[in-house]
Amino acid sequence: MESHDVSLLKKFGLPEGVRSHEDLLTLLVLNSFCPEKCPEWETFFIESVADFILHRMPPENRVDQAKLLWIFETFTTEGRVNSPLESAMLTHLLKILVAESFAALRTARETGGWIGIDGAKPVAAA
Repeated sequence: MESHDVSLLKKFGLPEGVRSHEDLLTLLVLNSFCPEKCPEWETFFIESVADFILHRMPPENRVDQAKLLWIFETFTTEGRVNSPLESAMLTHLLKILVAESFAALRTARETGGWIGIDGAKPVAAA
């Protein structure tokens, strides 16, 4: 997989990014069957797959138990992540999830919808 291939994929194959499970499967197959990958592929794969899982795969913008199970079934075998690139993607996904969770908590606290350690505010419905 060369830089030019990634550019073509972005422009013609997935111009709106990964929007469906079929798009995701395309990336997973390409990742599995291309023995040599350029840095542009690694960045594209990590960002596109993590974005799809968190923001476009139902339930959007969160990880529930079913989505977490799907992640484990898709990206691990016998408790081990399938590849270093998939491991990097999962790390990126967790970083996004933590950053967005902290941002949401900060907003909720500022608007009065979050209960802190002090117990002063009621918990906002999730």
